[in-house]
Amino acid sequence: MRTHPEDYISLGKVYYRVGNYEAADAAFSRFVEMEPKIVRGYLWRARAKSGIDQESRQGLARQDYKRVIKLGSRDEETYRKDLVEAYEYLGYYYYVRERHSKSKFCWKKVLEIEPGNQDVRVVLDSLPGK
Repeated sequence: MRTHPEDYISLGKVYYRVGNYEAADAAFSRFVEMEPKIVRGYLWRARAKSGIDQESRQGLARQDYKRVIKLGSRDEETYRKDLVEAYEYLGYYYYVRERHSKSKFCWKKVLEIEPGNQDVRVVLDSLPGK
């Protein structure tokens, strides 16, 4: 019996919900192998990796969120929320790494997508080198 890619998404979500981020990552990784052009797989894999690296010190989710941006930017309206999540993660990641110009770039991208987001304006105002 052949496993359908959606089975891996479902399995990964179960693992994710119970906090087994490593197993979730493995399931989402299998989905991505089978469906490399689907944004959802990278998004969930990034979330699982973010669960493993909750302080974003290692940047485990960085490459997957970059992939969400690359694929999702082709249809910004459909992937609006996913793009915001990806840019927010990267904005925070670069802030932790003290790469403030890259962090600022990411937060400004969030504002392009959500111009009324006042929380992002606060973040931008708090970054060094206004």
